[in-house]
Amino acid sequence: KSLAETLFDAEAQGKKGVELDQIEDQWMKNCTLCTFNEAVIQQNNGSNNKQKIEEYLNRVKTGVSNQEAKKICTEIFGARNVPNWDWDLPRTKEGFYHFSGSINAAVKRA
Repeated sequence: KSLAETLFDAEAQGKKGVELDQIEDQWMKNCTLCTFNEAVIQQNNGSNNKQKIEEYLNRVKTGVSNQEAKKICTEIFGARNVPNWDWDLPRTKEGFYHFSGSINAAVKRA
């Protein structure tokens, strides 16, 4: 269940303020924020996949859409090894996204 849905459900149960903050904090502790490319690596990080991971990263390094990255991942690893990844899950009820900040994220936003 997404963060926004979790918070909406909690509000519907009458929770407010600090209780909502605690629910959000707990939700965030139970998830791992990562990019789709990081999820592909985690999903396929077996020793037999090193060359496939390198091939995947080379094909997406110029920046491709998420749809294209999933297609490439399927071509290289097969449909069973495409991670179940959804960029909307960590979205707040206000519509903002939680994400892991980094130099790469800052460069992409510049």
